[in-house]
Amino acid sequence: MTITWSPILVPTEHYADIALAVQHRLAELGFAGATGEVLSLEVVEGGTASASNDADAMLANHEPWEVSNLVLLLQNDTVTARRWVRAVDACAKEPDAFMSTEQIAEATGMRVNEWRSACRKMTVHQRATYPSETSWPLAVASGRDIGRPVGPLYVALTSEQSRRWSEAKAEVSGR
Repeated sequence: MTITWSPILVPTEHYADIALAVQHRLAELGFAGATGEVLSLEVVEGGTASASNDADAMLANHEPWEVSNLVLLLQNDTVTARRWVRAVDACAKEPDAFMSTEQIAEATGMRVNEWRSACRKMTVHQRATYPSETSWPLAVASGRDIGRPVGPLYVALTSEQSRRWSEAKAEVSGR
């Protein structure tokens, strides 16, 4: 049987969820290889396929937050902020190491969908609450960008952000 593939364009912030749904559907249909990595889905940005496989570059490009904004995140009582605090704490245990969506959920006690919801809502939350910040508090990568399975979103706390996170936590606790 000949299989014809069709590319589809999706917003980058929804790519991981859609790729995972496609992966599960292909597995349900019995496509070989569908259980490990999505068969040839690639992120297309600016007309070219992106496959840098360079986790160090992804970490180096992350813009760390100001300590004052990390303090605000720690003190924020919204559901989105509470979930992000839990995720940052989980990543702080091993700075510069990317964790998948599933690993974040397991390490924080969140359900996968709760973490995904926090990710979907973070950009709006960030713009409203921490407008001077240009990135999420965690470095973000797709599996393809860091040589890992495609599907989940991967996040990491950079060493510099980890230092600032510790400083913010100390400030909040009064130490």
